Amino acid sequence: MNQMLERKIIPDLVSIGPALVDISIDIPELKDYLRIIEFLQTKPGGWVYIHETRQLEEVLAIALNTTVLNLFRDFDQLLKKPSVDVIAGSTGLGFLSAFPKLQRRRSAIVSTVGSPDGKNPDPISQIFTRDLHSLNIRHYSYPVRGNSAVGLVLSTKTIPEKVLAMMPGVAYELVNFPSEIPKGTVIHLDAYELRKGKISETLDQLITSRRYKIALGLGNSSILEGDLKRMIIDYVFKGKIEYLMGNSSEFSKLFSEKESELFPNEQALSALGVQNVVPHVLITFGENGMCSWVNNRFYYNEACPTSKIVNTSGAGDTAAGVFISGLLVKEAPQQILRTAALFSAEVLQLKGSKLVDGRN
Repeated sequence: MNQMLERKIIPDLVSIGPALVDISIDIPELKDYLRIIEFLQTKPGGWVYIHETRQLEEVLAIALNTTVLNLFRDFDQLLKKPSVDVIAGSTGLGFLSAFPKLQRRRSAIVSTVGSPDGKNPDPISQIFTRDLHSLNIRHYSYPVRGNSAVGLVLSTKTIPEKVLAMMPGVAYELVNFPSEIPKGTVIHLDAYELRKGKISETLDQLITSRRYKIALGLGNSSILEGDLKRMIIDYVFKGKIEYLMGNSSEFSKLFSEKESELFPNEQALSALGVQNVVPHVLITFGENGMCSWVNNRFYYNEACPTSKIVNTSGAGDTAAGVFISGLLVKEAPQQILRTAALFSAEVLQLKGSKLVDGRN
């Protein structure tokens, strides 16, 4: 396990999730972009899973117009390609990058990392850990034999829609949690990790133990159905969630009898009943702003104007990070929303999905 910067500071907040690295490639030739779409059996704007490293390597070879790469042996060469941008991703990192520097120093991410031998982290996870260290975030990393999680973001100049592909690798294999984390610590997690694998069992044990204050992000409305929907509703209405964050589509999918568009209207939203069982709730509405309940009191803030939207991913994670970081230092709830709206608008104008240098 990697003990960041050899510090003995016990974190006030821990985020649990994959050590994900995003590889973004701008493909110069349209024919290569279309070839990848056919290979992945998707379409522009599509999102697919890749389950084997070999398949990922073939996509990279097409995108870079080269012979098939070995992801680990040739990883250093991949980093030098001018059309390639490699950065740490993950919901947890986007969330924690919205914390001020002093709070980031008291935060951590817990994840599995890929390892060729079950002991030494692979080069992909080393990128993730490096980016965490640059933001002064501690990394509890647990090596598991296999590959670290990789996200591919593929684009070409003549088609605006990107192709997104995810190879989860060992992301869902987490069975450990640091024993030094004390009772009452805020534990941040995302609904994606509750769906399957060993990590879902680990998170269920943490939630049901009631030992920690759980901060749950709702992930994406498309996953909030079936067993996962029932599980989250059970957690919420049995008082196991301290903080609940998501967008209006996610809240509608989860709590409305008939899924419909929600607006930041206190009376209408109160009918969902969430504010009566969760002390701290954040709902974002895109261009219609965001609202919160803090101890059953309602707050609203309009969205900040943006000159140009470059990337819509990450704005919700940023808002959630600002929300919880403000609550932890007892900032006024209305001021928290103003700050959340400001930094969410900033992320919308960035190529990546997080505040690159963190919130300072």
